[in-house]
Amino acid sequence: MRGGWKHRPSDTVSSGWEVALILFKSLVFLPLRIMKKVFGKDISIFQPVLYAVKKVFEATYTVYLCFFIFFMFIIVISLDIVPYFVLEPGDVYSQRVYTVVTHLFMHGSFVHVLGNIAVLFGVGRIVERYFGGQAMFSLFLFFGVGTGIVMSAAEVFITNGAVGASAAITGLSIVALLRNPLDLLFTPPLILPVVLVIPSFILSDILLLGLEDGVGREAHLVGALLGLLYTWFSTGFLFIVSRIVWVMSVFLVTLIVINVL
Repeated sequence: MRGGWKHRPSDTVSSGWEVALILFKSLVFLPLRIMKKVFGKDISIFQPVLYAVKKVFEATYTVYLCFFIFFMFIIVISLDIVPYFVLEPGDVYSQRVYTVVTHLFMHGSFVHVLGNIAVLFGVGRIVERYFGGQAMFSLFLFFGVGTGIVMSAAEVFITNGAVGASAAITGLSIVALLRNPLDLLFTPPLILPVVLVIPSFILSDILLLGLEDGVGREAHLVGALLGLLYTWFSTGFLFIVSRIVWVMSVFLVTLIVINVL
């Protein structure tokens, strides 16, 4: 083969992501540059803001995934191709098996998609920090597709079709919780300890299971179970049992203290 650079499709994709990230960063940092022009070179009072913005872009895969989910929601709604992104009972046995993937990137409303993105931004960055961006994205797909297969195959859990990445995010949440329960979950605009937030969500899903309000709590719990199984097989039985006991102890003690106060 003759020397020289040979074009590969991956080069174009990589370059496209890099250009998109540069453009987005420019828009984010633009207000800070304007403030620097207005207030002079000494903008020390804005350093906390600058630091926070930089921290956001430490986990690029999570940021990419959040924006991809949001833009897919806009595109699907705009092109009116929603039926191709809705998971129906029995789809896994039919030609619509692709919906076990596509349903992850469609949501029921702006509130639904923004809420999921906010939580994904928090737990995704934790998982990415410990395991890497590619592993985080692979786990997102594994938990989401796995839950989709179970829900569609069982058929009894889906009534009017299912959309959303909640199950995948719940699986990531369990991984983040068991990896380091004392980590902080940054879900804009809140910063809360993982050991309190995630068990609260799981407990609410269990207590409200069966309530017909359009929330896929069964899917959440399947995603949580997949996250638990992944952590079990990757760390061992003794680790996961001891970590679950520790998490539940801290959670229950916190609830008791809150009730007493």
